Amino acid sequence: MIARWEIEKARKLTTNQIKNFIWGEITCGTPVPGCISVDALRYVLRERGEDDCGYHDT
Repeated sequence: MIARWEIEKARKLTTNQIKNFIWGEITCGTPVPGCISVDALRYVLRERGEDDCGYHDT
């Protein structure tokens, strides 16, 4: 389950930031700043009408 505070923090990020944070977490193991989960970031991308995977080899 995604915490509401994670979604609120993720909504403040740009789409490019979100995609780059997901890429960093998945490919390099770099933690997302603010302890936001990849699931929350993907949720916000879907809200924005973006694909939540398939970019940057994710």
